[in-house]
Amino acid sequence: MEILAQDQGLGRGGPALQRGNLKLKRVWHERLHGRTHTELTQIQIAALAGEFYRETIAAHRASRAAIRIRAEAEGW
Repeated sequence: MEILAQDQGLGRGGPALQRGNLKLKRVWHERLHGRTHTELTQIQIAALAGEFYRETIAAHRASRAAIRIRAEAEGW
């Protein structure tokens, strides 16, 4: 569908076409990998985003601490 819309000069198409493309991609992925996508609520999505943010910040802080320790050891 996406290719057809582009061939007709419609660009990425409207919201209905984008939803159709998403559905086709999900079906293709499910058949390729043998598992289905999980439907998440907005609250679950927000919770996952919060966990990702927390882990990203922790990794950043750990990285900065490692750089500081190395700099002190090398006399920077």
